[in-house]
Amino acid sequence: MRSRTLGSFFGMLTCGLTAVSAGELSATATLTAYAHDTRVTLNGNVLTNLVGGASQSIRLFSQDHSMRSQAPDDMAHFFSLLEGENVIEVTFEKRPSDGDLLLDLRIEIADYDKPHFHMKIETLGSGTAKRTFVVGEPGSDFETVFVDDESVTKSAIP
Repeated sequence: MRSRTLGSFFGMLTCGLTAVSAGELSATATLTAYAHDTRVTLNGNVLTNLVGGASQSIRLFSQDHSMRSQAPDDMAHFFSLLEGENVIEVTFEKRPSDGDLLLDLRIEIADYDKPHFHMKIETLGSGTAKRTFVVGEPGSDFETVFVDDESVTKSAIP
């Protein structure tokens, strides 16, 4: 019964993605991290579906999205986006394998032509990055917040 409820809920969200009401954000978070375990936190909510060890993708919505009231409590983390400042923290640690160290995480918000957040780690085995990205009106000018090996290393130096 529970999976049927979740399936119905996701079906409603998927159907509604092209008809999002004004002020309701919709985004995709995509993670490729075969050689890392990850913990991604967005505005204090742990995105439990982005754990690494695979290629993963989830939908994200604004905290005040009209569908939030219909979501089960264990899906609250899908409703993490804010208009304005968003704080993301990514912690990653190498898995006990000899896989490629590439870790790529992007947050792409609907109606924008580039990602708001892009983390691309190519050589680091472990680390933590905490950044802020801003979501303005569609069509507004913004720079993608980009995190790479060097910026994670620099931010770790006391």
